[in-house]
Amino acid sequence: MTKALPPAESLQLVDADGHSRERAEEPVINERILRALRDKLLHDAASTKYSRLEDFDLNSLRGLTLSQALIHFPKLLDIMDDVLAKVSLTVSDAIVSDERGEEYTQKETVERGLEFALLLKRFGMWFYRAGQIQKALKAFRGSLEFLGDDTDIYRVMGDIYAGMGNFRQALVCYEGAYTFAPENLGVVRRLADVHVKMGEMFVSSNKEQAVRHFNDALGYIENYLPALCGLGDVAYLEKRFDHAHTYFKRALDVDPSSVRALNGFACVHASYGDNDEAESLFEEALVKNPVYFPTLFDYAHFNLSQRGNYRRALEYVDRAILVIPENVDALLLKVQIAMEMKNFDLAEGAVERVLELDPANKRAFGYFCSLKNGDCFLPDQYPSKFRSVRDDRQGTSRDYLFSLRYRRDPGDESLFEKYVIDVAKDERNSSN
Repeated sequence: MTKALPPAESLQLVDADGHSRERAEEPVINERILRALRDKLLHDAASTKYSRLEDFDLNSLRGLTLSQALIHFPKLLDIMDDVLAKVSLTVSDAIVSDERGEEYTQKETVERGLEFALLLKRFGMWFYRAGQIQKALKAFRGSLEFLGDDTDIYRVMGDIYAGMGNFRQALVCYEGAYTFAPENLGVVRRLADVHVKMGEMFVSSNKEQAVRHFNDALGYIENYLPALCGLGDVAYLEKRFDHAHTYFKRALDVDPSSVRALNGFACVHASYGDNDEAESLFEEALVKNPVYFPTLFDYAHFNLSQRGNYRRALEYVDRAILVIPENVDALLLKVQIAMEMKNFDLAEGAVERVLELDPANKRAFGYFCSLKNGDCFLPDQYPSKFRSVRDDRQGTSRDYLFSLRYRRDPGDESLFEKYVIDVAKDERNSSN
């Protein structure tokens, strides 16, 4: 017995500008879909021990919307990619036949392809909403063969790729949407945003590429604040402080409350030695957002290096670690601050946490060896005489223990042999 059908549903759609709109869902279960469904179910029944075909009335799906069909068959979306693939072959066969001029006119051929492309688009949207991303992409790619100028398809595919962190492919899709709808503000905004994200990916590895992407973002939206801040960050890292000052000042002209711009402006003033202005800007940024990690980290570093205020530096780096507990840079800054304070227990706890998160962090291991003061450069199984290290041998012993503990050789394949020979020389020299 089939369930009572709900009324045709209204789909809640979101257009490219982010505005929601509704429209009645159209029927999609046509005769070709029914035939493909029947073949799929028969194939599954033949390959499994149990069959549920007798409990499922395929004819009840005829003419339904997808929402209504899912009431009868909740797993419909799980098999629709196979079903659509079969329908696609049916359409392709028909088109080949058309091209031979036997059965259909050219107009009917195009209409047949467009009908299937629209069906693919509709199911692509449903796969997307159901979280079946790969199926959605497969359906959208198929639909673009006949709907190559469909802005919605390009935009949604761009959103999918951006959500997956594949910004290169997202950019290709958004550029496709922009080609056919350059006036669409939603597409323009997405293009600017993905250029910023790609720029941020290159800031540490390829600054020239980063600058290009930030400038491309400004080409779509003049004075786009994230792009201005990105250009400011690159200029600051390259010690072009006057350029950084210009970009962060432009960003603050766009939005005086931007915490990111305030933080960048503060760092620039600190680089000028204008510490009072820098401190004022750091404080203003933290009033607006007390848990903004970059400001907490930069303000801690400012108090350490510019003010020599170790307690205040420790306060802000601890606040930064509360925001992102596993940030290695913040933990290493805490080690540095604690060592300046000669609080070696605090430093040792922080450096051990770094080595838990990143066992191959050589900077952390250097701190570790310094904290141990040369007393444990070799494991206990070696004679004590090999653990007494002359000051100018400590670099070698640190490198050796680093490679021993983490099975990574810092560059000298015979490091241990060299270390033992050097210590033996020290022993002989001391005995003479």
